[in-house]
Amino acid sequence: MKKQMLNKEFLKMQKLAGLITEGQYKARLNEAMFDDNAKALGILFQSNEDEEEREFTPYEWDREAVTDLIKSMGYEDYKEVESEFTHYFSPGDEDEIRIFRAQENNPELEPTDLTIGMYKRSIEKEFEK
Repeated sequence: MKKQMLNKEFLKMQKLAGLITEGQYKARLNEAMFDDNAKALGILFQSNEDEEEREFTPYEWDREAVTDLIKSMGYEDYKEVESEFTHYFSPGDEDEIRIFRAQENNPELEPTDLTIGMYKRSIEKEFEK
């Protein structure tokens, strides 16, 4: 997570210094944020800040980041995909984890282990471009 923040700040400094354009900044930021091996926790979802809800829903989507991910994957109907994708499961939901455990053949997988790549594959499997 710290490395991702450093990358983001470094790219921002390059943009401000005029070394890269706004378009290049956005493209490189997406590449850095949405690396397949990056952990999804802290990018696509975070811990639920509401203490009462946390017991039942420990994590919540960062809808803006999910939308950015879907856009970066080339989906023209990204709003519809984001809406459907985030509607069915909350991140870390027992059913979602069960599906990812089966897909990854890893019965020990926890929400903190989920990666951007896992979510990308899930989106590609469920939604046509």
